Amino acid sequence: MDDDAQRLLRLLGGLPLALAQAAAYMGELNLHVASYIRLYEQQWDELFRNTDSGPLDYGTRSVRTTWTISFNAIETRDKTARNLLWLWAFLDNREMWHSLLQVARNDQEQWPKWLLDIAFNEVRFFNIATLVTRAGFWAWNSTGGECNIEDITIGHATHSLGDLYSDQGQLKEAETMYQRALKGYEKALGPDHTSTPDTVHNLSTLYETQGRLKEAEAIYQRALSGYSAALGSSHAKSLLVIENIASLQLAKGSLSL
Repeated sequence: MDDDAQRLLRLLGGLPLALAQAAAYMGELNLHVASYIRLYEQQWDELFRNTDSGPLDYGTRSVRTTWTISFNAIETRDKTARNLLWLWAFLDNREMWHSLLQVARNDQEQWPKWLLDIAFNEVRFFNIATLVTRAGFWAWNSTGGECNIEDITIGHATHSLGDLYSDQGQLKEAETMYQRALKGYEKALGPDHTSTPDTVHNLSTLYETQGRLKEAEAIYQRALSGYSAALGSSHAKSLLVIENIASLQLAKGSLSL
């Protein structure tokens, strides 16, 4: 892991929720870790310098800082998304679905215009929900049950960091992040949950990019097994992996000629 990533981990105290928020923000804006650190330090100073914020520990302050950075980005881009996020915060920490807004359609006079707009426009609702989740707020609204939410959140955070490093050509760092994400997903969700083969697939693509074709093919096969178990062998993700395996085998054949 490079120095900037190590520094960010120290700044955030290794907290999964703060890491998830930071990773999602960087991934969405394709922001370098060093740039996020500068933004984080500026936001920290703005929130806590010369103010009485009460007896908050360092971890709570870290989470509040990453949350504020992401919330400000949401507010700048879409006011309705901001309002939906505030509404979401008052609900149980479960996923929000469009049919919850049916009550607004039935009794329109009691509800604000922004809520009615998305209650009557499901496409608009999903676009806003996507914006909110891509900004990292899924980490605050993960489903419960017997799953270890910390492991899942670490998986999401490190997977997003892996994507970021991969996009920036930092392949060694990307591999480290994908491996960490894979461990978190396998521990919390098992090998057949869709999040697990997603990470496996990204890792195999990374190996192929590095020319590690034998390793890539083995990992592709693992991704295919996971997708087939979770989604079926005819699902688009399964078919994509099959296509990647075929292309890889053709490349290996060409190299052996």
